[in-house]
Amino acid sequence: MTLQVQSAISLKPFNTFGVDVQARLFAEAHSDDDVREALAYSAEHDVPLLVIGGGSNLLLSADVQSLVVRMASRGIRIVHEDCLESIVEAEAGEPWHPFVRSCLELGLAGLENLRLIP
Repeated sequence: MTLQVQSAISLKPFNTFGVDVQARLFAEAHSDDDVREALAYSAEHDVPLLVIGGGSNLLLSADVQSLVVRMASRGIRIVHEDCLESIVEAEAGEPWHPFVRSCLELGLAGLENLRLIP
C-alpha cells in the first residue's frame, strides 16, 4: 500500500475559506492506484469517503468524520486534435487556472473567459 493515510489533519490549507477543521483521516491521491487504495481503505475500515480538489468550492463547518482524499495528480494532455476540435484531458488534481493557461499556451482558444472561475 503506497497511500499514506494520516489521522487528525487540519483541512485549513485545503480550503480557500481557510476554515480550520480536522479530518478524521486524510490522504493525498497522486495516481489512479492511490484512488483505488483509498476506496479499498474506505470499504475495509467502514469509513465514508470525501474527495476534494483545491477546496475552492468547499465550505466546511465542522470536523469531517471521513477519509478525506485530496486529488493531487497534475498534468494535461491532448487526446485528440484536428481542424475542428481539440480534446484535452486533465488530471483530477489539476488546478483550473493553470489548466486554462496551459491550453492557451498550446494555442487552444475558448477557455480564456473562464480562467478565474473557482
